[in-house]
Amino acid sequence: MTRPTAAKAPPPPTPKAAPKPAPAKPAPPEKGATTGSNKPKSTTANKAPAAPIQAVMMGVEPVAQPARALKRAVKERYQAEFYMRSTPNVLFELISTPSGFSEWFCDDVNVRGDEFAFEWGGEVQTALCIGRRAGELMRFRWLEDEDPGAYFELRIRIDPMTNDVALVVTDHAWPQDLESARQLWASQVAHLMRVIGS
Repeated sequence: MTRPTAAKAPPPPTPKAAPKPAPAKPAPPEKGATTGSNKPKSTTANKAPAAPIQAVMMGVEPVAQPARALKRAVKERYQAEFYMRSTPNVLFELISTPSGFSEWFCDDVNVRGDEFAFEWGGEVQTALCIGRRAGELMRFRWLEDEDPGAYFELRIRIDPMTNDVALVVTDHAWPQDLESARQLWASQVAHLMRVIGS
């Protein structure tokens, strides 16, 4: 007799792999919090004020002290123009140097820095040179003038059409002295014309 074979037991079921947990969703950011690429742009209100731009003028020395605002003159300003038979270079020499001024404007002049001490018959009046442009103009302010905004200026003007040379005098005077001031400059410039030979 043949030995009956025992029925084979079925193989144990293979355990299934546990399902993978779903990735956790990031929590929404709290109000006011900033993250990575969601960082809000900063507004101009949060930025520090930009430093002012400073312009640099080439060839000009910086001012040692802050420039003071020019005061408005109380006296009346007037101008007189005189045509001169002279070259601009010769004329500028006569309105800008001590030797030039002593030829027609005063008896003598001493210059110390920007201060010009003009002398007439032993009396000295000092003016401060407050403006200068080579070959074109000189501007002065009398130190003892009661009007701190008043000045006198000697400017060379060249007519662009005819090339005629003119001396333009700008000065300030009280209304009651205006006519006498004009006459004084006319007399001074007439002397200058004789020096030039015009």
